[in-house]
Amino acid sequence: MHDADLEFRWRTATSFADLTNLAAEYFEGSAAEYPHTFTGDPAGLGENRHVLADLNRAGFLTLDCTPGRITPWGFGRPRIDQRAAVQGFCDALTMEWLTTSLFRNRHQAIAVTTAYDVMSVDQLNPGVAVQLTSGRVSARFGQQFTHNQIQRYAFGGLLGADAVRAVAGAWNVTIFDTTWGANDLWRLLAHHVDPELIDARRDVRRRDYLPIS
Repeated sequence: MHDADLEFRWRTATSFADLTNLAAEYFEGSAAEYPHTFTGDPAGLGENRHVLADLNRAGFLTLDCTPGRITPWGFGRPRIDQRAAVQGFCDALTMEWLTTSLFRNRHQAIAVTTAYDVMSVDQLNPGVAVQLTSGRVSARFGQQFTHNQIQRYAFGGLLGADAVRAVAGAWNVTIFDTTWGANDLWRLLAHHVDPELIDARRDVRRRDYLPIS
């Protein structure tokens, strides 16, 4: 990162809330850099950037994202198909919200999966395909991360020991639009994500859960 003060804040973050707040600042536009290279340029999300900001404020730490779009063939340029998708980390309460409140209408175009699920489906080639280049998979979300991989590679390798433990103990979740090029995901999230309501619900339900181990 080029911003020394921002890099220091990422390096000294000690809690999951510290990390989600830093991520939210990036998507809100108050922080110019993010310590991770996105598969899909967040600028391509346009007005949907605020959805990712709210999602982080609600406790879903964004690791990667892609807009839903199809870039046709061009001179010297391959066709690229992308699914609207976001991969990140969250606690048990946020995971419950994702799988119940957010999708209680059983929206058929949207799917939620965990790293455990995608590993059990395809252990040799894990992950949810989110980008095709010339018809071949060129990017996947949802792979499992070891503690060492989080420490060395996730978020630019900037996380300290406490922050790494917080991420390593969280759910690794991918939310994606099953239709290539569609953006129903961002519309659905924009309609449902309200950090204040989610925080209130989390406070009510917190006593029913043990801390993430």
